[in-house]
Amino acid sequence: MIYKELGKSDIKISTLGFGGGIGGSKSSTSSYDKIGESLLRSIDLGVNFIDTSPIYGLGESERIIGKTLKGKRKNVILATKVSPGRTDYKGVIDSVDESLRRLKTDYIDLYQVHWPNPAIPLEETARAIEKIYNSGKIRSFGVSNFSFSEVKKINSLLSSLSLSSVQFEYNFCERSSEKNIIPYCLENSITPIAYTPLMRGKMAATKEQVNLLCRYAKKYNCSVAQVVLSWMCSLEKMVALTTSSKLERIKENFSATDFKLSNQDSEDISNSCIPPVVEIDTKFILKSSRLEASGYASLEDALENKNLWSPSPLELANQMKRGEFLKAIRLKRLKDSEYNLEILEGKLRFWSWVIAFGWDKKIPSIIWED
Repeated sequence: MIYKELGKSDIKISTLGFGGGIGGSKSSTSSYDKIGESLLRSIDLGVNFIDTSPIYGLGESERIIGKTLKGKRKNVILATKVSPGRTDYKGVIDSVDESLRRLKTDYIDLYQVHWPNPAIPLEETARAIEKIYNSGKIRSFGVSNFSFSEVKKINSLLSSLSLSSVQFEYNFCERSSEKNIIPYCLENSITPIAYTPLMRGKMAATKEQVNLLCRYAKKYNCSVAQVVLSWMCSLEKMVALTTSSKLERIKENFSATDFKLSNQDSEDISNSCIPPVVEIDTKFILKSSRLEASGYASLEDALENKNLWSPSPLELANQMKRGEFLKAIRLKRLKDSEYNLEILEGKLRFWSWVIAFGWDKKIPSIIWED
């Protein structure tokens, strides 16, 4: 296993970390039955960086991780997050205390804001983070899913500590962070942390890209997942989170640092696996999508935000109008439909785009191939 410094601290974390979100925030507590066994196997393979959140399994991920780490706590670097929507001063204070209880520990190595909340000033969030840092409850601080401007602002607001990490989606379907967030991290000794590096088993956006990865897997006598993770781990300061409930997959993924791609092969993969972004008519997408796939049935519903998305579609729309934070939405083709495209991922971004720019401006999209 390769280990890298966390931000400007003397903390060393494994370049492949254990992601404690089996199925993300939508999964039930039953999804976490085997997470303890998977975590112990990961630690045996040299993993010392463990990342979780209060929303994973409604706190079940934190509870099981805390129970599993009994007697092993000092050997790992434990990261968790502020609950979404609780970035106000009291929310941060309460959230960290609740996580400490579930994790059965008296300190958290890396505490992160899971999602920014435009309704709460970052100054208030930073003040709370400084408070819990100075109290010894956290050793370092990071953010997740922040726009570039938000990353810069929160970093400028900190006085008694510096920003240690920025976590974002990064894979062969989403590389927008390469434009400004990753360079900013490298320039400021901030650790970039990638989540969903394997795209939940999809690996790449097109058949041609997957075939390329298969050829390299054959060349290096390894799996496609190992090729992707090895490529990612070779990037400067980059740390990637991965996990599985299957022990054989755990061994496969966390052994990806046992070999190194040649510089030429790594460059070829990087240049060949560019996300194929196209612009699609928003009205066409809405007509083709089922209600549950689009989140809301109308623009009025999205503005009302009955689903309580945070940020709300309107709040994110305001960011978009300032030129901030847009990942391409992902679409899939439908076989038996009058229209043949449906939103696979990016419901919030879709409605925010429509609010910001109306129905006539096409939205950046990626169409996944089966």
